[in-house]
Amino acid sequence: MSRKWLEREAPRWIREEIITTEQYERIVQLYPREKRTLGLLTIFGGLFIGIGIISFIAANWQELPELFRIVLLATAMIAAYLSGERIHASGRANLGIAVVGIGLFLFGGSIILIGQMYHMIAFSALSIIIWAVAGLALTYLYRSRYLGAISLILLTVAQIYSLQSFNTFSFAAYAILLVGFGTYLYLQKDRAISALWSISVVIHSLILVLSQEWSFGWFLFILAVLYSLTDLHVERSQRVFLQLAPLLAGFIFSVVQVFMDGELREDLLPNPEWFLVFFILLLIGNAYMKWRGNRVITMLDWLLFMPLFYFPAYSLSILYLVTIFIFSLYVLLRGYTAESREQIYAGTALFLISTMVAYFKLTWDFMDKSLFFIIGGILLFLLSWLLNLRTRQILRNKGGNV
Repeated sequence: MSRKWLEREAPRWIREEIITTEQYERIVQLYPREKRTLGLLTIFGGLFIGIGIISFIAANWQELPELFRIVLLATAMIAAYLSGERIHASGRANLGIAVVGIGLFLFGGSIILIGQMYHMIAFSALSIIIWAVAGLALTYLYRSRYLGAISLILLTVAQIYSLQSFNTFSFAAYAILLVGFGTYLYLQKDRAISALWSISVVIHSLILVLSQEWSFGWFLFILAVLYSLTDLHVERSQRVFLQLAPLLAGFIFSVVQVFMDGELREDLLPNPEWFLVFFILLLIGNAYMKWRGNRVITMLDWLLFMPLFYFPAYSLSILYLVTIFIFSLYVLLRGYTAESREQIYAGTALFLISTMVAYFKLTWDFMDKSLFFIIGGILLFLLSWLLNLRTRQILRNKGGNV
């Protein structure tokens, strides 16, 4: 529970005589205001200092003796780690993490600069992966969202670098992402890192499919696997963040297929025998998990993972268009039912996107372009006004602030 949420919800509790004003004041004192702004400034300060140190050393690298270079890097890195630990132990957690982050940047910079110094040739993204593993170890040690985010970004950069420079997929980076960070999230339940991890897994999975030249339908299957795994022993507050990336990727995939008119259908088709068997088994397994968790209604999320590409090419655009409309309405109605701001806003955004996709698809080729944009703008204004009106009514009845 946060103080911000408490301050937003408590007035309704007082009006409904659930608590008194005096009780509210006593409760809110238990939740001091979070000093997030100062913490962010400290973290960003450490980030800039780390980048600045690496840039300064790199700019003057050739003028320094080799032994002095190594001693300088090692001393600076060890000093940053030790100083960060002492500051963190003294109770100034944000400042300590920022200094430890400088040490992590120095570690990565040392790997790169020493490699250049001895003219080492890289045949993989191993150096960046080692850097990310060091960050993961620090993330476990300090349970830091900042260090975890840096490590996830490094793993993603390593995977992209592996594809661009060596035309290979790094299974080592993928395994570290799934096992190393997956275990961390299972233990820590960090929602922000959960969302970032989910995005990273989607990017890695896309690179896997592209690098191995698999049929693109397997990418949808991997998204469905990721979505299903998050239903296993995961709290709802974390599950939403973990499932956000695969659902968003599935929605974007459906939007793209609306405009493709089935042109790339052959590139999407996996071997139907194996693919459909795996898909059906996964669907049944996830349906069972949802049934046991009383979340059967969320089976409609699977609309975005359905292998519609097995239908004839001429029907794919309409099928995917209907899919994104049904899904957006489902999210919107769930938001209204649960009186959830987040779901209402998400459903509204998805519905407006679906409407504009349909508008572009059905009218672009034959309507005058000026008239096209005028009518489209008016349509968006009207839909936005109607949806916002309904949203305000729902939230007003709930007693919250719009």
